[in-house]
Amino acid sequence: MPISKADFDISLGKTLKERQALTDRLGKIVGVKLVREERVSDFLYRITYAEKRERHLLRWQFTFYRPQNQWMLNAFNWDDRAMLLFDDGHPN
Repeated sequence: MPISKADFDISLGKTLKERQALTDRLGKIVGVKLVREERVSDFLYRITYAEKRERHLLRWQFTFYRPQNQWMLNAFNWDDRAMLLFDDGHPN
């Protein structure tokens, strides 16, 4: 990723702490499903997963960038905005 190891470690620590709190609210993980793969061109690619929990789901997105010959993780995020898993961003 285009950030320092120290910044990545801080982000990772926060993510692990937040995810532990989610277990109390959303329940345990019951599965993970690849929802979508999107390629904008030969240098930009994104994959989206749904993390299924007992009472809700989380959306994970990983964006990869290839400036020359090697892919690198450019960004990742997760949230509980399930409606964005639909093509139009709406649940209906």
